[in-house]
Amino acid sequence: MLALLILLTVFIAKIEKHSLSSSKALITIHTDLVDIGAIIKEIQGAKVQLVTITAYHPPSRGINSDSDPNRTALMVKPKPGWTAVISRNMIKYGWIGKKIYAPNIGVWKIEGVMGKEVIGNQIDLCFPSHKKAMAFGVKRNIMMTAFD
Repeated sequence: MLALLILLTVFIAKIEKHSLSSSKALITIHTDLVDIGAIIKEIQGAKVQLVTITAYHPPSRGINSDSDPNRTALMVKPKPGWTAVISRNMIKYGWIGKKIYAPNIGVWKIEGVMGKEVIGNQIDLCFPSHKKAMAFGVKRNIMMTAFD
């Protein structure tokens, strides 16, 4: 956490050149600490888990216990590129309704829960086509962060 906070300490530098002579220049650097209070608060509230990420296309195989591709198990209409569902094991982490992020995968929102047959920390992402879901494949050991 400390390393992450250090990385988020951002300075804005404004460099002004002042001509002293034709051969020299004085560079003045003004630094202002960016207000990172909101960022720190969000990081402190973030939850990180190592997960397996899979993909699905609702019309291809249904995603609810009653096989209704138009609703997640929480009765939310899935939105390709946004909706994610989690394994039941992850409910204890309080991720339902949270946004999630992983590098090179993007931001998604937890809007459903997988069937009880899915074991471990798994997240299923909603894709607009079966072809795109298959191309995404399975990503293992991904560090996923949940936030409000």
